Amino acid sequence: MDEVRDIKTKCINSPEAFLWRTTTAAVEPVKQIFYSIQKLAYADRPDYEFIRQQLLQLLQTEEEKEVHGDNKGASAVRKEKDDF
Repeated sequence: MDEVRDIKTKCINSPEAFLWRTTTAAVEPVKQIFYSIQKLAYADRPDYEFIRQQLLQLLQTEEEKEVHGDNKGASAVRKEKDDF
């Protein structure tokens, strides 16, 4: 249990070193969501509209990649787009 807590603490305290590597390095909307949530105090409420917009931006980017043949994973995500 302590090992998991330590890993989570490292990731939260230094996301650049532990989270934003390889495939996640260029996913700016995910970074923006992470940083907006990280700034919250316990009693604060997340900006759900901001999070929604970031996720939609990510989906649009993935769809554009799929159209250009760069990515095949957006089609599965696209099915849930209307749920936002």
